[in-house]
Amino acid sequence: MTLLLSLIDGSGKDFGQGGLVSVIAILLVFAILSVIIVITFGAGKLIDKYTKKDDKKTPIIQKTSSNTTNQSKIDVDMNDEDAIVATLVASIDYRQQTKKDIKVISIKEIK
Repeated sequence: MTLLLSLIDGSGKDFGQGGLVSVIAILLVFAILSVIIVITFGAGKLIDKYTKKDDKKTPIIQKTSSNTTNQSKIDVDMNDEDAIVATLVASIDYRQQTKKDIKVISIKEIK
């Protein structure tokens, strides 16, 4: 309250006092913001500690059968839109089946 009164009282008479009050107010705002940041950072760490987190990524495993052993495998061109769409659809389908995070390691076209 005294800061507000000193601003009203001293406006126009003493620029030094007004500057000092402004600096104190700015420092107060930054102090409050840093306290808020520390509190939210700590709360985030506590939440991460007590929540179950499965960081393991399950890769897509291609099972070989007798039908695919005689077939040739070709690296897929990353500019081929159909191959990329097929990869996305296969990875989404696998994700829905396993309910785990997956990571596509490589793409091969089987002919």
